[in-house]
Amino acid sequence: MERPHAVAFGGRRMMRVGVRSWVLGLIGLAGTGVFAQDAPQTFKHQAIGIQFDYPADWQTAKERDGVRILIPLGESARASLEVHPVAFRSEPERWQESQRAVNEQMRREIVRQWQEEILGVPMLLTKVQYLDAGEPKALLIGLIYSSTPQKLLFRLTVPSGQYDNAEYRLRQALESIRTLDGTLPKEEDPTRPAKPPVEKDPPKEQKVTKLLTRPGKRYVGPVQTECVIAETAYALCLPEEWALEKTETGYRLSHPLLKGTAHVRVFSTAEAPARRTLSQTASLRLSEYRQVSRREERLPEANRAGAAMAFVWREGDRVGGSPFSSFDAVGQSAEVYWLLEYRLEGAALTDAERALIRALADRMSLEALAP
Repeated sequence: MERPHAVAFGGRRMMRVGVRSWVLGLIGLAGTGVFAQDAPQTFKHQAIGIQFDYPADWQTAKERDGVRILIPLGESARASLEVHPVAFRSEPERWQESQRAVNEQMRREIVRQWQEEILGVPMLLTKVQYLDAGEPKALLIGLIYSSTPQKLLFRLTVPSGQYDNAEYRLRQALESIRTLDGTLPKEEDPTRPAKPPVEKDPPKEQKVTKLLTRPGKRYVGPVQTECVIAETAYALCLPEEWALEKTETGYRLSHPLLKGTAHVRVFSTAEAPARRTLSQTASLRLSEYRQVSRREERLPEANRAGAAMAFVWREGDRVGGSPFSSFDAVGQSAEVYWLLEYRLEGAALTDAERALIRALADRMSLEALAP
């Protein structure tokens, strides 16, 4: 007989007594008082391989590859729960770092980042707070780190004063989570070989060019800040009128004409190849879209500063229909490279903004400093 052992989830301890008993026990959750008296609804996603139940009074709306669920919290207050698949295979630390960087770009406060266990695998969590049109909001982002091509990503958005209530109701629903085939998932192993992810947003416009070297004198931006990469000093160089502000994960960029947000991080190729970092970043970015209406990609090509630069442009809209645009790019010089992440939310991308970001990426570089 298999011996039971404890599993941590949501600050409580539960006993797992084997897959068969575990699955049978979940079937009976609807009658234990976890849900309202009406029969619960079920979220089920074939690509993720996971399902969970939620109360009948939660309102749902189908989204691209996922669902948006409105959770009543009493009176007129509601929380919004978005559930989508996301392709992510890197280390948990890289996921948490990306969530921190994205929210720093949007000038949101990171309240906490932590990890719990669900279905025997890690659940990576980030709590954020910010102002939305003057109203305090809280956001909980969760990723179930299972060894599957598509992982479950959820975002719980709620008025700050109702956060504890909304989180409690979400955790009640997640107590019913289980796989479609009744087996326990395995934790992701980022070292295992995998096929490159296939994106699901076929471009209306796609431009791909070959590697080349620009003739003539190399441009070196006059806006410079010193950074250390793999114990070596470099200068991160930007064009005129740009400014940098140090953050925990990199640098926040500003410009008098910039409407969106821009953030730069620097890496050594010993940490990860530039193309892999761009691929993972662009894959994460895709999960933020409801639909993509335009996409442009460029393979590595020398920019005016001599860095091998590649990028992915996307334009479309987010869940809820608000316009959303993003530009993710890398620029490699020798053994180091920069990663530029640009986002514009709630407004259409103008030709002037597009040109501003392209000019930045085309002139940015990392220059080695004399010891």
